Amino acid sequence: MPNRDKTTEESDQRKPSTFSLPCARRLYKYLGEYDALVELTELASRSFIHNASESGDIGAYVTQHARQHNVMVHVSNFSQFGTHLARSYIVTVASAAERFLQEYRREHVELFGCEWTGDAQEATRLDVTLKNVAESEENAIKCVGADLVDRFHYYRLVRNWTCHEKAESKLDVLLQLHRNVAPLSGDNADLRS
Repeated sequence: MPNRDKTTEESDQRKPSTFSLPCARRLYKYLGEYDALVELTELASRSFIHNASESGDIGAYVTQHARQHNVMVHVSNFSQFGTHLARSYIVTVASAAERFLQEYRREHVELFGCEWTGDAQEATRLDVTLKNVAESEENAIKCVGADLVDRFHYYRLVRNWTCHEKAESKLDVLLQLHRNVAPLSGDNADLRS
């Protein structure tokens, strides 16, 4: 049996243990996989766009490679390819965040044995989470950072627009919201890069 009477100096040298819910570990795993997929997609798309541009006839280049790989492609919107790809990245990350919040809720309820409140049709998963993990939603926002909460809500709206609406009139609203997103705080400044 180990000696439990350690001196203060010995106990100070121990590393503190960290606890994380399985959903957090899965989130890091998903995001790592998504990062790798995005990086490979960017590499392939940039190479393809470069080669298509260099070919002299983008339409013919795309058609040739579509036939070669047995893929049906409509070339009329090739100039918007990068924009659509960027939107798909936002959708992917937003979906991972929504999945995390859903799993976090389930694990939090299992761990603490209390049901969450605040579900409403207009409430987002993040809103409900913030209302249930601290003494108040305001305290939770203070802990997370209003700048990050603001960004989460903005990108959720972009995701919804990308997946469901795509109306040009709504795009103007999103651009205005983007201009009003809170700047990153000092604590989150390293997230800029």
